[in-house]
Amino acid sequence: MRHFLLNIFSKYQKPLAKTKSCFKIKIDNSDKFRKIAQAKEIPPEVVKIITDMLDLVDMMPKRSKSKNVPTENKERNSATYEIRTKLKDFRPSIWRRFIISGNSSVEILERAILYMFNVDLGHMYDLYNPETGVRYENQRNIDAMSEWGPRDSINSEKVKVSAFNEGEELLLSYDYGDGWEFEVNIKKIDDTKEPPKYPYIISGKGLGIIDDIGGVWSLEDYYNTPEDEMDPELLDWIGGEKIDPDKFDKEELNEGLQHPPYWE
Repeated sequence: MRHFLLNIFSKYQKPLAKTKSCFKIKIDNSDKFRKIAQAKEIPPEVVKIITDMLDLVDMMPKRSKSKNVPTENKERNSATYEIRTKLKDFRPSIWRRFIISGNSSVEILERAILYMFNVDLGHMYDLYNPETGVRYENQRNIDAMSEWGPRDSINSEKVKVSAFNEGEELLLSYDYGDGWEFEVNIKKIDDTKEPPKYPYIISGKGLGIIDDIGGVWSLEDYYNTPEDEMDPELLDWIGGEKIDPDKFDKEELNEGLQHPPYWE
């Protein structure tokens, strides 16, 4: 439910900003916030947004605040991390195996993975460790949600990859509307060889995602539909011809990975 809340906030951030002075109470008391929505000066469309978001907040599980979360392991800053990631719930499997320096920020790790999977980066994203309950988000996410309550996420720009341990299984989420998820597994930590200056793909399969197509199920439908049977409007939207979903150009991707942060 948290992702749906973020998606709604992204969609209505501008109209909410017009009444920013009314939003100084945090959502630690939903009754107070509902009273704000009843104020005469609040436009009806904004009242509906507040009500819908409060309903979602009430349904969300409460997470305890992260404590003593390591931001790096200095002994592993010079290590090489080998990571395997794949698009969750998609068949045939789309995956990447790559190496990255332990000294890289978690933010660069997240952005590098999204770049490897053909993402346009037009939406919010975060990395979650289900074992520890820690969520790593960039400053944009944290700022966007700060109006709605205290954040217990960790700034991904201030944490290094070296904080992760071998064997950990993480989950990278992108576009909370379409709900893309990538399984991120820390396969190996090698301190015997020089780490790469930039993330480097060793192997992989498949193109990645198509932004705004509707999520993994819509991508599967796209993958399995012959071009001559596709919706003409969809073909026109993606450029007039079907994108090859099996395309994987390791050399082109590795060249692009040498130019972080990959998007402005």
